[in-house]
Amino acid sequence: MSTLARMPTSHASENSPTGGAATGDATERATDDVSGRATTDGARRAPSTGRATTNGGTTNGATTNGATTKGATRGTTSGADTTGGTGTGAGTGGTAGRSGGGRSSRRSYDQFCSVARALDAVGDRWTLLVVRELLAGPRRYTDLHADLPGVSTDVLAARLKHMEAEGLTARRRQPRPASGHVYELTERGRALLPVLTALATWGAPALGTPRPTDAVRAHWWAVPLHAVLSAELADRMGPVDVALPEGTFHLRLGPGTAGGPAYAEGPAPEGAGLRLELDATACAALADGTRTLAEAVRDGTVRVTGDGELPQALRSA
Repeated sequence: MSTLARMPTSHASENSPTGGAATGDATERATDDVSGRATTDGARRAPSTGRATTNGGTTNGATTNGATTKGATRGTTSGADTTGGTGTGAGTGGTAGRSGGGRSSRRSYDQFCSVARALDAVGDRWTLLVVRELLAGPRRYTDLHADLPGVSTDVLAARLKHMEAEGLTARRRQPRPASGHVYELTERGRALLPVLTALATWGAPALGTPRPTDAVRAHWWAVPLHAVLSAELADRMGPVDVALPEGTFHLRLGPGTAGGPAYAEGPAPEGAGLRLELDATACAALADGTRTLAEAVRDGTVRVTGDGELPQALRSA
């Protein structure tokens, strides 16, 4: 009897920010290597040989990454990027997606190595950018989605659920009169600031000029500038306002900021003794070391305002 290769379809995702994470990652699955999949798309029943044509190729009772085509055996999600469930397509190999149970629902490298363990927690696409946003303090789901252009609601929900399972974030209800929930970093999540700082320093020379497709947010400069100002103003503590044409944010420098947000949008509520006005080009020059802060102030690409000792010292440097 002829048979048709079948693969399981993913269960419907929960798109609500309060309803949990999505169980499928359709956006990323679309970029997977389709050469190793057995799908029903394009599969047709052969008249007499019992062979199923799969994505233009024929199989005769062969098993393709866990999807057995003969006997219509339901395939597994080997290598699929899923969270606690089955996906629609198998990857090209690797560790099978884990479903339910355990500390994390994500797939693992299964290597007794601290780098591999770290990547198990934060190695997925978008995860560290979610950390970047939450380093500014608690955020609502809608705010996160707005400042992560390009991420789908399903993927963002899945990442947040995974990060909570890894102990990086916590979700809590806002106190009245506000409604809804916010996401915030735990102590373990906040400890990723040096990781993002190192990545920002490493990536700064590759920035070049903005591409036509690049989104821009002022506070995306907070991580690299936090590192630059912490180094150049090492003996200073407190907030620094940073104003770009795209918006304003403030940095908190010094050891007194441990345990709180390293930066946040808008001017510092208590007032900052130092305000820097610059554009993205000047930010990039500071981030990649082309200019020091004192040099940027001298050549006018960074403008300093404030009446305290530090602004006066920078203006006279």
